[in-house]
Amino acid sequence: MRKRASRADGGDRQSNPWAVGIVCALLGILGALAIQNSTAIASFVSGLFDPEPSREEQLANDYFRETKTAQIWVREPFTFKESNDYLRTHLEEFDPWHRRRLRGTAAKAYISELARDPHRFAGRSVITVGRLQTWNIGSYVTVDPNGRKLPPGRVAAEWILQLAPLSTDNPIIYCRLPDDPDRTFRDGETLFVRGLIVAHGVVALQGGGTQQAAYLACSAVRRPAGRDPRTGLPLLPGDPRLKSQAE
Repeated sequence: MRKRASRADGGDRQSNPWAVGIVCALLGILGALAIQNSTAIASFVSGLFDPEPSREEQLANDYFRETKTAQIWVREPFTFKESNDYLRTHLEEFDPWHRRRLRGTAAKAYISELARDPHRFAGRSVITVGRLQTWNIGSYVTVDPNGRKLPPGRVAAEWILQLAPLSTDNPIIYCRLPDDPDRTFRDGETLFVRGLIVAHGVVALQGGGTQQAAYLACSAVRRPAGRDPRTGLPLLPGDPRLKSQAE
């Protein structure tokens, strides 16, 4: 009878489980390193070919960064990507040298709605009405959108208006409005504003305490054109109820 071949003769061999385990572990480590390196390489390559942000993107991003880091906030506010996209594609709406009249064509909301349910109005222009509590010039616009210095007669101001609902003191909104630096406001007057909700959070009040607030990039402001004879509420220009008052 032919003898069974020994291991030395190259016959049947049993695999060593320890050796197999070590090999599998090494292969796993090498695979993980390969994945990590490929991810890093892909990230590096995509960084090389990503285009520079456009002027519109940079302006919108700068606006949002300035809003988030404003000292009024108790903690960092929530901002809205939809509104960043809107601002980037509608910069001319907020250009102080291309004034647009405030008409009732945008969405309408009460200040309480803007401050308590801001997500519903993100990414679109909205009109609200409020009672002016404080106002001041936050900064001056001394260059045009292309970075050229403006002559003194064309310098604009960035007004910061704080408005509350008509019948209560809370919640509040801040309205950042580019306009004439010589514009006048009156304490407690009623104003319509059109703006884009940029941020929402808790602010520290000048007189102490905190308050829920919405922050708007505003493009227009206007005093009421009249009041509803039945409710006494202020009316926007173009409202058909104004016709009955003129008759």
